Amino acid sequence: MTTKRANEFFNRLIEESDSVIFDMQTENGKSCKFEIGIIQKGKFLFDNYTTDELGRNIKIELENQDFTLLKIKPYKVEEGLFDPKTKNRISVPYFLKTYLSKDGLKMISKVNNRIVYQKDDEIKLFSLKSESDADRFIESLQLRFSVQKRSDVLFVKDVSTAQRQYLYNLLEEAGFDRQYLYRKFTTHPASK
Repeated sequence: MTTKRANEFFNRLIEESDSVIFDMQTENGKSCKFEIGIIQKGKFLFDNYTTDELGRNIKIELENQDFTLLKIKPYKVEEGLFDPKTKNRISVPYFLKTYLSKDGLKMISKVNNRIVYQKDDEIKLFSLKSESDADRFIESLQLRFSVQKRSDVLFVKDVSTAQRQYLYNLLEEAGFDRQYLYRKFTTHPASK
């Protein structure tokens, strides 16, 4: 690729990354951070550094010394929601379009690492990797809806014991196993 085309491709990927609503922060039960960069064949006189979350400069060293890193930026990978009924993973934009674009009042609740969607008598359950992911998902949707000045969705993040029991009973009536609902994680770190 030419440098111009590589930069255009890089910038397009960064734009797509910036549009991600709910990014992946856990992989195989471990915290992760993604970055994307442009490398070039050849050695240069200067070294590249990146800054970590604490503000420290860290020298970037590539495994192959024949290449040099030109640019590096944080990159967001879209996290998906798992639908246990269909056994498929859906994207957040699909979730927004399919469930939250409908007219009428809707409610999004959290039970452990599960997201419960309710609209009238319709109830759907979606699973995330951990409780913190479920909290983060609801926070990101709340922020998005407040910026859009939409008030047709009620978000319930912190539930009381009575409300949690009500949701367990409601989901059990909808065909979900109570033991499945009690689990708080869907992924665990791979053992080495």
